[in-house]
Amino acid sequence: MIVLNTGKELVRLESWQDIQGRAGYSDNLDPAQQKLSSIIGQYAFSAQIRCGLSNCKTPHNRGYLVVTQSGRETNIGKDCGKRYFGVEFENLATTFDRDLREKLARENVGNFMLRLDDVQRRLQELLAGERGGYWVYKNSRPLVEAHRGVPGDIVRTIVAMVKTGQSTLMKERPATARETERAEAEGIRVKRHAHRGRAAG
Repeated sequence: MIVLNTGKELVRLESWQDIQGRAGYSDNLDPAQQKLSSIIGQYAFSAQIRCGLSNCKTPHNRGYLVVTQSGRETNIGKDCGKRYFGVEFENLATTFDRDLREKLARENVGNFMLRLDDVQRRLQELLAGERGGYWVYKNSRPLVEAHRGVPGDIVRTIVAMVKTGQSTLMKERPATARETERAEAEGIRVKRHAHRGRAAG
C-alpha cells in the first residue's frame, strides 16, 4: 500500500509501477548531488523494494517517497534517510507521520459519520428486536440483584463471575478417596475432610 499526502487529501496507490511512472521519479538518485525538500508519501509492501539512492540500494519493506529541491523524486527507507540526510530527514519524517496520522483520523471520523444513521438504526434493531438487548437486560436483572426471586447463593455466584470475568460455573465438592490419592501422588496437597458419625445406642 502506498499513501501520498497531496496536502489537501490522501491518495492511495496499490502498485509500485504507479510510483515508477511518476514524472521526476528516479531509482538511482545521488544524495550527494541533491537536497531534500519534502516527504510526500509512505509505503509498505510484503515484497522488498530497493532504496532509490544510487549509493545504497538496500532492500526494505517500508519507506518514504521524497522530493528533492530540484523536483526529482525517489524512495528511501527510514534507516537510509537517517544515514544520508541526517537530522533533516528525521524532522521531515516526524512532520509527515504526524500529519498523516491526523488526516487518517479525520478520514476515519468522516467515514463513520457517513454511516452513523445506519449504525444507529442497526443498534436500535439489536436493542428493541425480539429477545434483543432490552429483553436480555430485563430478564437478566434477577440473576444479579437480590430479592428478585433467585436464591441468594446463585446471585452471589453470578455477581462474582461478572466481577472476575469468569465464564465457567463451578461447584465445590469433597474429593473422592481416589482423587485424593492421585493428587497426593502428584505432589498436590489435599485437605482431607473428617467424616463424623453418630454411634448407635
